[in-house]
Amino acid sequence: MFSRIRTAQTRDFCRGNNDEKGIKVKKRNIFTLFTVGLFVLSGLTACGIEAPEPIRDLKPPLALTATVVSNKIRLQFWAMNDEAYITGYWVYVSDTRDNLLADKGVKYPNSDGLQNKPTIWNGIITMTQPTKIVYTILREVDDTPLEVGYDYFFMIKAYSYEYNLLSKPSNITNVKFTNI
Repeated sequence: MFSRIRTAQTRDFCRGNNDEKGIKVKKRNIFTLFTVGLFVLSGLTACGIEAPEPIRDLKPPLALTATVVSNKIRLQFWAMNDEAYITGYWVYVSDTRDNLLADKGVKYPNSDGLQNKPTIWNGIITMTQPTKIVYTILREVDDTPLEVGYDYFFMIKAYSYEYNLLSKPSNITNVKFTNI
């Protein structure tokens, strides 16, 4: 008999015939559903659905030229790097154009001997207008004298230390070193 009464109460309760307890249960179910939904939504926003990182890029150097002046090689190029994270420029040298095209050129170290600083870095700041940069090469990368009659090929890339980012290369230029 007890089980028959219990079954009838359960049936009435599920049909909504139990007014006070039914209201409390309904409120509890709505609250639980709302809480679970809020948890799921907050979990989705914290688990990989984040705002994408902005694309960072550096403008490449333009119009690179190389000339021999007073037993030195003078490189000149135009830069317009208005990026706040610009650090400087790496100068690459090779004995062939193909090596530079294949990214097999050798980086010239900076003249200060500082690690993690590009070839040209001192005084490089965010630019608000195109700037002509001149860099003079006195020796080979391995600190030996420049070789008379030798063809040197050069290209330059802008560099950001903060993001370890290189620009696309400048044009490739070459010069035959002579004793002038």
